[in-house]
Amino acid sequence: MITPLEHLQFQYELSMAIGRSLELKSMLRRSVSTILRKLNCQAGIVMEIKHITAEQMCFETVFSIPREVGRIHEYQRILESIPEDFSHDWLGRFLAKQASHHHYSDVGRHAYTLELPGFGLLILIKNGRELDPSLVKSFTPLLSKLATACMACVQNNELIQHRDNLQALVKLKTGELVERNVLLEKEIAEKEKAEKEFRESEERYTAVVQQAFEGIYLLDPESKRILHSNQSLQKMLGYTSDEIRRIKVYDLIHHDRGEVDRNIEQVPQQGQIYRGERKYIHKLGNVINVDISAKLIKFSGKQAILVIVRDISERKRALKEKEQLREKLRQAQKFEALGTLAGGVAHDLNNILSGIVGYPELLLKKLPEESELIPPLKAIHDSGQRASVVVADLLTVARSAASIRETHNFNTLIKEYVKSPEFLQLTVNHPAVSHELILEAEEPFVLCSPVHIKKVLMNLVTNATESVEEAGEVKIRTYNKSIDKTKSKYSEFDNGTYVVIEVCDTGSGISEKDHQHIFDPFYTKKEMGRSGTGLGLTVVWNTVMNHGGKITVDSSEDGTCFRLYFRGSSRDHLMAVIEEQTLESFTTLNKERVLIVDDEQLLQDIASHMLKELGYSVETVSSGEEAVNWVKQHPVDLLVIDMLMEPGMNGKETYEAVSKIRPSAKAVITSGFSESEDVKNALRLGAKTFLLKPYSIEQLGRAVQEALGE
Repeated sequence: MITPLEHLQFQYELSMAIGRSLELKSMLRRSVSTILRKLNCQAGIVMEIKHITAEQMCFETVFSIPREVGRIHEYQRILESIPEDFSHDWLGRFLAKQASHHHYSDVGRHAYTLELPGFGLLILIKNGRELDPSLVKSFTPLLSKLATACMACVQNNELIQHRDNLQALVKLKTGELVERNVLLEKEIAEKEKAEKEFRESEERYTAVVQQAFEGIYLLDPESKRILHSNQSLQKMLGYTSDEIRRIKVYDLIHHDRGEVDRNIEQVPQQGQIYRGERKYIHKLGNVINVDISAKLIKFSGKQAILVIVRDISERKRALKEKEQLREKLRQAQKFEALGTLAGGVAHDLNNILSGIVGYPELLLKKLPEESELIPPLKAIHDSGQRASVVVADLLTVARSAASIRETHNFNTLIKEYVKSPEFLQLTVNHPAVSHELILEAEEPFVLCSPVHIKKVLMNLVTNATESVEEAGEVKIRTYNKSIDKTKSKYSEFDNGTYVVIEVCDTGSGISEKDHQHIFDPFYTKKEMGRSGTGLGLTVVWNTVMNHGGKITVDSSEDGTCFRLYFRGSSRDHLMAVIEEQTLESFTTLNKERVLIVDDEQLLQDIASHMLKELGYSVETVSSGEEAVNWVKQHPVDLLVIDMLMEPGMNGKETYEAVSKIRPSAKAVITSGFSESEDVKNALRLGAKTFLLKPYSIEQLGRAVQEALGE
């Protein structure tokens, strides 16, 4: 039996063992070791209830003393007899014994089982000595503390395990984070590199786009607004960058909205690059011809259309000029062919016409007024005059009619024309058409051939009058115009001041089909031979071109307006107006000696008869060589020299040779067809005037009189 003092000492030691240690596991081992020692047991095992089923409880060993009791051979047989699962019946008996103050239960012959309340069991392996129930009972209260300590120890182990698991998890996650951080740093570095490359690429793109000669812009196909534009486009269209972003593409393109929308829709349908010619509008309103290329791209995550705009206005202008030059070449070739034809026959025709015009004129002056021969002779004379007009037109078209240009007042020439028989007859034939003169040119002076200018005026006024089918009006106007060739309308002009003759009518206008042919030779809507020769406007065009001028035509159903532009001249060189003179005013009393030099006998005879009729002493020769020999032997006051004489010396060469022999001798140059440069050279050498064949007795008399200085 154990004495009370021993009981008290045991409780004290067990209490001290339980409460003294700060480390739970060490405390439990001390406590169980104290129990084993006091109860004289060989080993102890602490078992925890893991789970409870309907029939039994399952336990799990928490720790044992000795530590590896299950591996000690002498304990293995004992432990094998201890069930892992205790039936409820056994537990029932165990609890009943505790209720009857036994407080423990035998497990076979070698072990005792003590309850650790709320935790599990304490298995004590016997040492051959029975337990003292009173001793067991004396430390039963301490078993509850031991159970609490065991529970805390288990929980602490679980916490430690949980901590270890958390530490392992933290270590794992930390490793993962480190790895992710490395990847993230690599990704950031790659992103920064990509952003740098993008910025550099964007800078290169911006530099290329801004410095490009073509206009470039990005278009939002939904809103139709300009997202971005370069400096070339802004300069091309006259907008600033901010202005162009505030407007829609409709404001830039000279087409209706429906067409613009269709073009935008075609860009993605094309798949590749959309190309075409368009007309854009400058901020100031002028239209610009452009060639565009468009492609659908991604911009800021959205679809956009990249448009490249090239200004082709200069190219268009060059093509237009090329086409105009081609047309001028075609006209020139046509006129050259006609000129070749005219030149081949004009000289002979004029020589023939000289007889047809000259002889009737001489005969009419000799016949009495009642002679029955006068009407047929006048008919012959008039027919010859009309034929000479046709030849003159042919020579004008061929630009081979020699003419002398002097400064004349256009207002005066127009006034002279409206007093002419041709104009008066025109007003008689068209009494319902009124003619109005508006002579506004303050400086109407032009270096010109007055005969050809009057011919131009007559052709235009005649056409204008005849185009008015019923009652209407024809206006003849002059005014001065200062031309600036930088303006597209006058790009073919030279800068300067022009005198403009404007002839406008209220007729039915010129059809578009006929408009491009109006200056072609023999192209006419009139009845050929009755109302014209088909050369009227051709003569107009060639005369204006031959004078270095320009001509424009505007026509509509309300009428037609021709405008002729001639470079202005100085009034200092203005020719005095020649008053109309009678035949008697050309008659001389001095019997001046005149030598006729012409290779045509007929023309020698006509000129000789005319000059003798005027009182001159006349001799004739058939070539330049004969003329040179004649003046060597005879004095002469004036020579009337034909420009073209074949074979041998021409008129210029003849006059040049005669001047060396008779420096005081005067000369009149005559020709029906001559290179204008030859005539100019002869005039520069001293020849006083030029006379176009066929000529009348008055024309010849005036020319000789002017040459002699009378």
